[in-house]
Amino acid sequence: MDWFYPYAMAFLDSQGIETENALITVEDRKPRRMRRKGKKFDEGASLPEVDLENMVEHLANPDAIVWDKKKGTLLYVFTPEVPNRKGKFVIRVDYVGGKQRRSNAVQSGGVVQTKNLIGKDYLLVFGEI
Repeated sequence: MDWFYPYAMAFLDSQGIETENALITVEDRKPRRMRRKGKKFDEGASLPEVDLENMVEHLANPDAIVWDKKKGTLLYVFTPEVPNRKGKFVIRVDYVGGKQRRSNAVQSGGVVQTKNLIGKDYLLVFGEI
């Protein structure tokens, strides 16, 4: 799929978080899950189709990368095709997937208000929100 942004790798190293590699993967079912009914687009939680289609581009060129201290995940933040919102892809670091393969996996994605990416539970690793 893609590789960790260099700032993300440097951050993980500085925190003593080891990863087997810098690869970011996504299972085929994850984008479908990001479109599910529970994430209704008209309520602002679901990513527009164009942003899902551009996932690789968003991962390669994020506006910001945020560390979720509570969940131990990296949030790749970008500007979606939705006004006044931020898009995010949630990456689980060093995730053990099928057949015991380790990767850094896209677990979910959505659209949030900017204020939901700022606070005591979040640490800005790179860029601007």
